[in-house]
Amino acid sequence: MVSPFVSSAQQKDRTRLSDTLKNYSAYKRKLTFAGVLQTRYVLSLDKDVDINGKNFDPATSKAISNTFLVKRARVMVKGDINDHFSANILANLAEFNSDPTNKVLENAYIKYSLNEYFHIQAGQFRPFFGIEDAMAVDIIRTLDFSNQYYAFGKNGWQSFQTGISVLGNVIPGGKLRYFAGAYNGNNKNQSSDDNNTKNLYGRLEADFLKDFTIGINAGSGSLASSSIGKAYGADATAKIPLTKKFDLLLMAEFKTGANFLAYNADKQLLRPDISQYQMEGTEKVHP
Repeated sequence: MVSPFVSSAQQKDRTRLSDTLKNYSAYKRKLTFAGVLQTRYVLSLDKDVDINGKNFDPATSKAISNTFLVKRARVMVKGDINDHFSANILANLAEFNSDPTNKVLENAYIKYSLNEYFHIQAGQFRPFFGIEDAMAVDIIRTLDFSNQYYAFGKNGWQSFQTGISVLGNVIPGGKLRYFAGAYNGNNKNQSSDDNNTKNLYGRLEADFLKDFTIGINAGSGSLASSSIGKAYGADATAKIPLTKKFDLLLMAEFKTGANFLAYNADKQLLRPDISQYQMEGTEKVHP
């Protein structure tokens, strides 16, 4: 004869620091370190032009025409908590060479991945508004980003921003991908937004051929006291195999958008509409 034995227990509340959970799902848990170190020697080949591209009068001023420098010294830490959650921290230690205020910390976000069609991340990261934002920050494919990238970054359209983003595949296999999100738009490492308007953006990428990708972007937003402006862009990336171990990567893009800095700097009593304060840029990259 067998008698069943049934027992029950009540869960105890954890009230002390020594009370810890025993298992947060160790499946696929790992910690990854990566980084990049980029040094340069800069030489101005134009007469009376310094290393920053500014003209100077040699009779009245002395400028620097050549120098060694450290452009990037990035350290990235990525923690995969399990098969769904991960955290990413990226710092650029080269910013300590100058005033590091609001510069050193670049990525700081948590990402949740449900499946190939839906990922969501929140924190500080690059909104996917162009091919430069889509590239991993620890991969330097060119000598530097384009001037348009820096101009759009200063106006809150690109570079590192604080907000939320969703991304994933539209169809199985990743031939068509989407990116969308909302962020403050007043650049990185700020304590809060500078107005109550959030920047919105969307991007679609499609692989039409094996090594040919087209992307389109659209966004709206503001900076400080500016009115709401718009931005649009398109880009193309092609990889051409030259040998078994050597490829040629070609990238081109065009963007146009509101120049919030110029709009806010205009002190006219009757300013034109923000649509009159536009900036645009084209880029061709041949790594």
